Amino acid sequence: MGDLTVSEAVAATPSTRDRYVDLLRVGSLLGVVLGHFGMAAVVLDHGTGTVDIGNVLEAAAWTRPLTLVFQVMPLFFVVGGFAHATAWRSLRARGGGYADFVQARIGRLLMPTAVFVGAWMALGAAIELLWPTSPATAPMLQISGQLLWFIGIYLIAAGLAPALLSAHDRWGPGALACLAGAAVAVDVVRLAAGIDGVRWLNFAFVWLAVHQWASSMRTASRIASVPDGSGGRCSGWAPPPCSP
Repeated sequence: MGDLTVSEAVAATPSTRDRYVDLLRVGSLLGVVLGHFGMAAVVLDHGTGTVDIGNVLEAAAWTRPLTLVFQVMPLFFVVGGFAHATAWRSLRARGGGYADFVQARIGRLLMPTAVFVGAWMALGAAIELLWPTSPATAPMLQISGQLLWFIGIYLIAAGLAPALLSAHDRWGPGALACLAGAAVAVDVVRLAAGIDGVRWLNFAFVWLAVHQWASSMRTASRIASVPDGSGGRCSGWAPPPCSP
């Protein structure tokens, strides 16, 4: 599709594809990039020749409430959960399995990520070779890989998506409640018992819960749009009977 015009690409897109979800996916990715760019606070001390890379949220407390308005990471996982649920249901309907899902959903993400990591490893080696004593070398190389943290969590969510969808089919909202409850339990242990290290578990539990919520909403909308065979459509969480 590289030679297609925008109009031709739009015309070639299947009518079943949800373009609004595509818009949200692009918007959330752009928001992640711009958000991380805007939060970086680079301080160069000419007197000592040192470079410090901090976070605007730590340097300016007034910016912290703004994250409640401009937070896009949940949207990133909501769109992912919706897309994974759609892809898995469609794949299963065509007779595909988990290996096909991994190849289609995870493989396409691993390739550009591997290219990025490989390019930065080569660039990092060159930077350390050319400027081994520069105070900017270590911070620059650290932040280049640090921004990939959410890719790891997203890959975990994608890999667990079929199992979590099966859990939703079996236990309904209980599957989501378990993930949300686990996130709350982690914070209780961290705050009440003072075990700070457990907080890292919520990188998984919180984002898996958001991902699961979107997957369950996709399942609900799928059930709600199933024809009942008489011209009507089913509505709600249960299959027929439905009225026309």
